[in-house]
Amino acid sequence: MSPRVSLETAWLTFPAPFQCSANAKWPFALSHNRLQTGGWARQQNVDVMPIATSMAGVNMRLEAGAIRELHWHKTAEWSYVIKGSVQVTAINSDGQNYLGTASAGDLWYFPPGIPHSLQATDDDPDGTEFLLVFDDGAFSEDATFLLTDWLAHVPKEVLAKNFKANISAFDHIPSQQLYIFPSGD
Repeated sequence: MSPRVSLETAWLTFPAPFQCSANAKWPFALSHNRLQTGGWARQQNVDVMPIATSMAGVNMRLEAGAIRELHWHKTAEWSYVIKGSVQVTAINSDGQNYLGTASAGDLWYFPPGIPHSLQATDDDPDGTEFLLVFDDGAFSEDATFLLTDWLAHVPKEVLAKNFKANISAFDHIPSQQLYIFPSGD
């Protein structure tokens, strides 16, 4: 652990005798970093900070052009854009599509169950970074419903019938989730 982080987290080793839960904190830098081609995500929830029962957080970075694949989850999602800009896509329960761009300082919100995807714009060569907040401390990015995972588990015949397409259109569905990937993939 770096000296700077050691000083910032001294309370972990030497807690004040009167500490209260309102002062609890967990540096993102100490959390597991899920590295993907195209970006990364590090999450904080009750697994790393047991006191965080009512909310979880994810710090995510996407390289310019990279995509966080279409997914949905059982919890609401709020986000604050820290750096760069991100194209936000969502589909509501009536089948209406939304497409917008959120830049540094902007927020977005998705109610539970709304499918959405994110793509870093090319406005910043470093891509975008944002903070995601979920209204359940047990939330895990590893438990989101991902489009690629869903498609991989549905028979191609069912997909072809549903989308009114030739069955061969589904020959190249990834066999595993993509999660975060560069736009060229």
